[in-house]
Amino acid sequence: MEFVLVFITGFIAAITPGPDILFITRNTLQYGFKEGLYSLFGVFSGCTIFALLVYFGLTKILSGDAFQMTLSIIGGVYLIYLAISLLKSKNNINLIKHITKSNNCYLKGLFINLSNPKVILFFAVIVTPFIDKNLGLNLISLMLGNLLAFFSALILSIYFRRFLTNDLFNKIDKICAIVFSIFGASLLYSAICMLDNTLLLE
Repeated sequence: MEFVLVFITGFIAAITPGPDILFITRNTLQYGFKEGLYSLFGVFSGCTIFALLVYFGLTKILSGDAFQMTLSIIGGVYLIYLAISLLKSKNNINLIKHITKSNNCYLKGLFINLSNPKVILFFAVIVTPFIDKNLGLNLISLMLGNLLAFFSALILSIYFRRFLTNDLFNKIDKICAIVFSIFGASLLYSAICMLDNTLLLE
């Protein structure tokens, strides 16, 4: 029963709208299954790294203020950069012609996940105490829940891809840009708050 709860927790956490799931969905819609899969692998690789850090007992490093603040700044700036890029872009989608972006999609997905301190907090603060017993098997259950959520988003995106037009996809890009901007601004605000707290303590 415990493994099922952990699996469900991982699924809900991953499927909740955020930079990771949005990145996989957008790339699948624009480039198709292969690039969507590479995007998924990039994001999932980041989750796997965090899971390994939890497994080897390095959560104190992850939850440290300096580490969190640094990642908040990096992640915030990067998400805002992506948002600006999306706002400037004008898509001319050719759903027949295959566009190869695999390596780029993988690395961007990995970086988006690794630079998101909310993912780190999820693993370091929420996950670790919850799955302290049977840590290895619980982490596997959690990661399978993550993987199912990401793959579900990919499959749904493939289905809805057939209804895409250039105008619709440009609107999707603008929505993604707004969401990335909100998350980016939120991360930068968190970094400023952490810096203020650090200065007050001194």
